[in-house]
Amino acid sequence: MHLKLAQIAGIVRYEFRLHWRGRALLVITLALLVMNGITALVMSQSSDAMPDGLVLNHSAMSWATVGVTLAFLLPVVIADTIPKDRQLAVRELLDTLPMTQGAYLLGKLLGVYLAVLSGLAVVMVVTGGIDLALFGEVNLPSFAEIWLVGVVSMTILSGGLGVLLPATQPNRRRAVVLVIVVLVLTTLIGGRSFQAGTIESYLNPIHPPIIMYYLTGAAGTFGGAAVSEFTRGDVWLSIGAGLVEVVMVGVAVWMWSRWRENRV
Repeated sequence: MHLKLAQIAGIVRYEFRLHWRGRALLVITLALLVMNGITALVMSQSSDAMPDGLVLNHSAMSWATVGVTLAFLLPVVIADTIPKDRQLAVRELLDTLPMTQGAYLLGKLLGVYLAVLSGLAVVMVVTGGIDLALFGEVNLPSFAEIWLVGVVSMTILSGGLGVLLPATQPNRRRAVVLVIVVLVLTTLIGGRSFQAGTIESYLNPIHPPIIMYYLTGAAGTFGGAAVSEFTRGDVWLSIGAGLVEVVMVGVAVWMWSRWRENRV
């Protein structure tokens, strides 16, 4: 048990460093910081013409950039997390070690979570500082819910599928193409996913209830009138359904990896 935990911790550290040594995660983090800073500056300069509730809760506007990035861009960026090991012959080296497939997959997944959430933590702190500097205050309940529920849940769900869904692909290019195709298809044919109370809304991998609630439906919490049918309950149902999807895909990938290992 101790050996397995040590192996998982080692893969987590390796994956964390690997993602931060690359450019993609750094570029996403810097882009979010810039976009949040620009929107805050524009809102502060237009504060006389805008409702106080929207001005003082710039974090709601930040969700528009962060939420969409996590839903559509993050899965594509991390799609090659497992296939690149196979393409670069790293997986063959790991297979010579006494490491189980479950430990490998869990380590890769946790490493991605740690890397992405560490970058988003920086964005959260800087965004809060910008709000305090430009608007004079931060609505802590709203701010905390958006970042600790919305952002963290989308990172876990979108990041989990982004890592596990293309795990069976032989190279990085096919992994990225697969994720892009899945995202495009679910967006194009998932019209009912944006209707509250539908099964499709909870099962859609881009998680419309989470995106739409914090984008528009929580306006009542932020000082305005709610304009979305999605409720906080829909958010939690979407999170629960998303976790089930991640677990199911993870189990399927684990079984495929075991089958492939035994066949060889």
